[in-house]
Amino acid sequence: MTLAPDRPDGVHDEPPGGSAPDAPVSVTARAVAILAAARRESADQAFDALLDLSIRHQVDLQRIGAALCALVEGRGAGTSRADRVVAGLWGSVVRRSR
Repeated sequence: MTLAPDRPDGVHDEPPGGSAPDAPVSVTARAVAILAAARRESADQAFDALLDLSIRHQVDLQRIGAALCALVEGRGAGTSRADRVVAGLWGSVVRRSR
């Protein structure tokens, strides 16, 4: 069950098994999968690493995820703080996992 601002009680039901099958995968979920595979760890551990990085460097979690996805997709490191942090910490891990 998730919150929905369009209903008076703020709640709507999700289909069984979570979100709709055709719903796009969030950038954070993609980043968790990428990091889990690259570091050979569980999704929970990868999410904890992303969250820790976000808190330590005071960068939004979604921006960290987007920067990691961009790095893996070969778009290279951009100039944002998130891009620099991700490239510095995980660039070599991601490159080794390819």
